[in-house]
Amino acid sequence: IARAAVRLNHNKIKNATKNFSMELAPELPPIRGNRQRLEQVLINLIQNSCEALTSQDAAISLTSRHDAESDEVEVSVHDQGSGIAPEIINQITDPFFTTKRSYGGTGLGLSVSAGIIKEHQGRLRFASSPEAGTSATISFPAWREEAEAPAQARQEEKTVPAG
Repeated sequence: IARAAVRLNHNKIKNATKNFSMELAPELPPIRGNRQRLEQVLINLIQNSCEALTSQDAAISLTSRHDAESDEVEVSVHDQGSGIAPEIINQITDPFFTTKRSYGGTGLGLSVSAGIIKEHQGRLRFASSPEAGTSATISFPAWREEAEAPAQARQEEKTVPAG
């Protein structure tokens, strides 16, 4: 999903920065979800990072990792852009909130993205400062087949005919 999102944003990334990096962890546990919807979220986060840069020398990085303690898969997009002002960071996922109205922004990208992540039982977090740029991190619970087994067994118990 991350590779596809980067491929689809190739021209935007190329025009925004000379310093793009992607470091994807090998052997991540699987997550459950809709590939296209999750790709949409990453595309939006990458585009926002591209638009936040003030120079082609500023960097964007995309990373993934498995947090063994929480058993979550994390994907982060970090940019060395202008950052998000502390007074608005809690509003950026509100529908129709945008700082890009004059550039045609609708304020729906992060709102829709946050909704998609919530549908997938994930979390979307932002950390930002004018000096360091912005990190957007998505966390998803790792999918384990054995975690599904009890629910499946309960379902089977319900469908067994009595007597």
